[in-house]
Amino acid sequence: MSQRKVILAVALAAGTLCPTAFAQRSAPTKAAPAPVKKKHQMAGAPGRAVPSEVAGIRRLANGRYQLTTGWVAYQGGGVTDAPTTPIFDCYESDPTGIPVGFCSSCGGLNCTAGGNDGSRWYFGPTYNNPFVTNDMATIAPGFNGAQATRITNEWAWRVSETGTATDCYIAVFTSETFVSCAGGGPPATAGDYDGVIFHFVALAPGIYYSDNDLTGTGLFAQMPMDGSGAYQIVLANQFDQTTGALTLDTTAGTQNMLWSTGNNESPVDPRAGTETPEEWDDDAPADGTYTITECYDNSQTGICPTVLSAMVKFWGEGAAPQSCYANCDRSTTVPFLNVLDFNCFLNQFSSGATYANCDNSTTPPVLNVLDFNCFLNRFTAGCSAP
Repeated sequence: MSQRKVILAVALAAGTLCPTAFAQRSAPTKAAPAPVKKKHQMAGAPGRAVPSEVAGIRRLANGRYQLTTGWVAYQGGGVTDAPTTPIFDCYESDPTGIPVGFCSSCGGLNCTAGGNDGSRWYFGPTYNNPFVTNDMATIAPGFNGAQATRITNEWAWRVSETGTATDCYIAVFTSETFVSCAGGGPPATAGDYDGVIFHFVALAPGIYYSDNDLTGTGLFAQMPMDGSGAYQIVLANQFDQTTGALTLDTTAGTQNMLWSTGNNESPVDPRAGTETPEEWDDDAPADGTYTITECYDNSQTGICPTVLSAMVKFWGEGAAPQSCYANCDRSTTVPFLNVLDFNCFLNQFSSGATYANCDNSTTPPVLNVLDFNCFLNRFTAGCSAP
């Protein structure tokens, strides 16, 4: 299995790139030397992109696509239904959707020379990967077969260009099964579900995130019935509903931004879901299909997390049964609750993570002293199971 060559930090400043941030990647058949981390000041956050309309979509056997619903105007530009609970979190955002955790992960490994959260990894302004498949090794307990009605994602759009704005279509699919490289794929998935497609009008080159609540549209992302599956993201610039052609954006710089589920951080971050190192990237060439040389091991050294995947977060309605909120470090050895859980909560609070919003408040600042009181009460109540 191939590995990546070099991966560097990217600065996100209101949807634009820090001019000193760049990255390189080898041909997928070449061995990878040790990754190199570029040290520079990171600033800002990605720009917010709001779709003009959304629709249901189905991938057909002939490589074409078909809408399963009409286009629905997206109203409000933000989360309209509460509460929602993370089902699978490969994003790590604060309560408003802005990325956090870049500097605080793994003891500040990413920002030893100074820097800010709001940054993520990517493969640079010359790399193109408009079609990616990642596994969902596990999702949050209690959400097997659930319907995710809120989707948050982050991507780079034509960052090799300047000025010209173009329409952007993002299709998100889920599948019951992820096919590993060792499994002899492609195809990269099995048991595919219908997905959701978002249409962004006149999107200028830059780095963007989108946080879209689908409540009221009748649309959702189906979670795997057995709690383990896959997700796919397609970045396109045209969609012909007559022919079913979804045209991948092969412009240099178009790609998903990269982060990880919490199981790949050190110490483990108690976010929803886990993943493995494998990822399918349609980059050699970007043609809408995979070959075995387009299956990668996303393990890295010198950065954190050491497994990177396309940034996405699926949310479900209400709250699923949770084994024990206060067991922040997910320990399984008795006693489940100890001083390490306090340290874990402090780290989550410092990074602005959603987990630390213990009292589920919505009034800014959502993280405050009441969350400490809430956590203390949950800790005092104890845990009968991890």
